[in-house]
Formats: sequence, structure tokens, C-alpha cells
Amino acid sequence: MTLVPIMKNETLRRQWLDMAYRGRGPLRWAAPLTLPASWLYGAGAKARRSRYERGAAKPERLPAPVVSIGNLTVGGVGKTPFTLFLAAALREMGYRPGVLMRGYRRRSNDSLIVTPESFDPSRSIDYGDEASMIAHIGGVPIGVDANRSRAGARLINECGVDMLLLDDGFQHIQLHRDLDFVLLDGENPFGNGRCLPHGPLREPIEALRGADALIVRGERLQARIDSPASCFSGGLRWTGIVALSAWLARRWDETRSLQALQESDWTLVSGVGDPGRLERQAADYGARLARHVQFADHHWFERDEIEAVLRGAQTNLILMTEKDAARLMSLAGLAQPGMDRIYVIRARWEMNDRAAFLPWFRQRIETRPSRASVD
Repeated sequence: MTLVPIMKNETLRRQWLDMAYRGRGPLRWAAPLTLPASWLYGAGAKARRSRYERGAAKPERLPAPVVSIGNLTVGGVGKTPFTLFLAAALREMGYRPGVLMRGYRRRSNDSLIVTPESFDPSRSIDYGDEASMIAHIGGVPIGVDANRSRAGARLINECGVDMLLLDDGFQHIQLHRDLDFVLLDGENPFGNGRCLPHGPLREPIEALRGADALIVRGERLQARIDSPASCFSGGLRWTGIVALSAWLARRWDETRSLQALQESDWTLVSGVGDPGRLERQAADYGARLARHVQFADHHWFERDEIEAVLRGAQTNLILMTEKDAARLMSLAGLAQPGMDRIYVIRARWEMNDRAAFLPWFRQRIETRPSRASVD
């Protein structure tokens, strides 16, 4: 298989990941120079969390429960798919959930409410790729705002939401959470164990003591953790592939089985946090990968980039994730030669221990302290 990194900064990012997670690559020789900055970053993060734990700073409370889904490291570990899983579980329990997110690398700074009914695919670059993906496939309202409290209040008042899911929220401690989930990569949860920029940690590992539950991506956690949190495991499971045109039109009944991955040669195109994991998953499902074209995480595709991918793929079919497909929505007039060769991976989060997790989740939601008892 040919590796084709198109973005120059993606090569640098991969080198940094090699250094931070595996202690190898050309950047490892310069890594010691970043240690002082790493110590300062970790001390600052620890001091910030301590202010809220000691009561020196008070988190803002919203008039609906908040469930946070976060992680401790940079890079993708499945927060958005897990958020969609929780939203579906809450709907089955009779709640009306909504999702709060910052909208990383979106074009607009406006406070936006996006519902399945109001979602405009041509404005996906204003909403952000994850918000667009959730609106397109998840069927729940989303508040997109750097000020998550403001977005939460709007979701409650304008959409009748009675349960808020705070995406990427573990470090957003200025907003009170009723339940804190932290996702970890079971194979390599902490990299070299250092904070940014020397390592991948957003906070020191001891911050996990504030989590209610650890969600391990994989079968089990390959590390010892000092945390009273409950621990469950799960992962993102591919369920099929569907032509881009059908995905855009929500024609889910046209989804093909994963057997189709073994019947053609594929060019994998990705702009995700962990392209290596995506590549391994494709191989595990039997995909005949000829090339992997990698862009930076959350990269918004330009028309000439897609044309270059189509030319480079030659006769191969093209495979991408739903988050990548969401970043194609903002390109008007997608009907150009070769677009019919693009397929989108349908995937969903599944818990390995669903029978244990769902009762635990329901019990924690239903027995949370009332607003009156904590004010």
C-alpha cells in the first residue's frame, strides 16, 4: 500500500505523535527541549482544576443535567460516536437530549442551534464537522458555541432539551457536570505520560480521579490507574458502506455489507485524529487498500484537493469516514466526474458490556442530586 500524505503539516503532526506516544521518530532528539514547557502546562492545568475542587471557583449550573464526554489526551478516541450512543440511550429512557460542542475549526464564531430540521448542509463549515455529522445522522439538536453555558440555555429554552451531552467536556470545568465520562485508548492511553507539548496529555493523569466512569476503547486497559471511577469498554464498529450520494440524501437502505470491501481496490482518504487506527480497522475488515491519503484532523477539503484524490486513485474506489464526508457538504456542486466512486463508512459505538453499562447509566442519571439539594 502506498502512503500519500498530502498536507505538509500532517507529516509534522505524525512525527510529533510518534514522539509523544511511542518515543520514536526524528522529533525525539528535540523532545527534551519541550520538557520545561510540559511541566508548566501540567502545573497550570492542575492548579486550574484544584480551584474548582477547593471551591475557590464555582462552576456555572444549567437548569438541566449535564453529562460530559471527554478525554485526557489529544487525538481521536471516539468521543463523538460515544456521544451519539448516549443520545440514543437517553431517548430510549424517555429523555430529550441535546449536544453541546465548541465546533472546533468551524468558520463562524456565532452561537448556533442546529436541529435535524434546520440543518443546512451547505453551512456545515459554519457548524463544524462533528456538529454537522451529528445533525445529519444523529437526530438530536446541537448547540455550537465556545460558551457552552449559553448554548445549553438556548437548547433548553428553544428546543425543549432536558438532558445535555457536553462533547469534549472533561477540561471544560467551568460548567457543572452531573456525570463525567472519560474515554481512553486501551492500547496506549497516556503515551509517554507527559503533558503538552512534550507528551499528549491535556492534564496530569491524576485528573482521572474526578471521572465517574472510564470508557476504554478496546477490550481492556493496558495500564494501571489510580481512580475510583467505574470502568467499561467498547469501540467503534463498522456496519457497512454507502455511496456518498446516498449518504448525503440519508438513503440508509442503500448501505452495502462490509463484504464489498474485499471485492475492490480502495483508496482510503482520512482527516481524522488517529489515521493509523482507521487504517488498521480497514485492514481488519478485509479492505484491499492500495493507498492512504491523509489530511490533518478536521481539515476542510478544497475542490482541487478532492479532484487530486480522484485522479490519484485512478480506477480505485474511495473510502472515507462520516466525519470526512461531513466536510464535503460545504462544497457546492459535488456532482463531478468520479464522485460516484466515493463511499462512506457507516459506523456506530458499541459497548462490550452493554448489559452492565446501560443499567449503571440509568441508575446514575435517575439518582443524581436534585438542583434544589445542591444549590
